[in-house]
Amino acid sequence: MTTTETKLDALTAAIRHDIAACDRAATESMATLGKIKPNLYDFKKANRLVAANAYAAFYLRYIETDVTSTRDIGRAERLIRFHAYQQKNMLTLDNNSVTAPGQFMVVNHLDSYVTRFFE
Repeated sequence: MTTTETKLDALTAAIRHDIAACDRAATESMATLGKIKPNLYDFKKANRLVAANAYAAFYLRYIETDVTSTRDIGRAERLIRFHAYQQKNMLTLDNNSVTAPGQFMVVNHLDSYVTRFFE
């Protein structure tokens, strides 16, 4: 196995690990949403966590699918750097933004891949 293949396998494993963590967090939050009478604070928090983790998991699945289908380390780096840059520039941290927490999670994951695999 070449260095490139090893790096691609490690990158794919890291992305899949993060997807699984997002899926777990969203599933755990659904337990609160399934309660008969949750308090309003917990209910709102659970909704935000489901939304943020579902957004991040979907986004990371998109990246993971491209990385695994192309097996091109240069393309993977450009894709990850582009989406990290784009999400940072378009991120809105206002109180009315539904996607901001998910975007923030995506930026953190993508930045971690850049640091771990491309610097």
